[in-house]
Amino acid sequence: MNPTINWTALAISSAVLLPLGILLLLGVPLPRLAPRFTHRRMLGVCALLYYGVVAINTLPRLAHVSDRVLIFCTGAGIAMVLVALTLTAIASAVQPGSARPRP
Repeated sequence: MNPTINWTALAISSAVLLPLGILLLLGVPLPRLAPRFTHRRMLGVCALLYYGVVAINTLPRLAHVSDRVLIFCTGAGIAMVLVALTLTAIASAVQPGSARPRP
């Protein structure tokens, strides 16, 4: 893969996903997300997971590591995407107060 693509993906995700994830984790209200999602911190974790996927897949390729390490990093990236997708689905589907209190 072309190193320019890897550097570009890493730069764009560092400029977009990393600050977004940190802001959401800190609880900063973002006006466009306010009416749609109530679990902002969970979305912050998702954004950081997506950033981690980009980092874990591009950095070993830029460092020219062995094929075994690349396969491991790709598998870890796939697992991180599955966790992030699950958390995103939970954050978008579950409304606050949907859990019933126990008697």
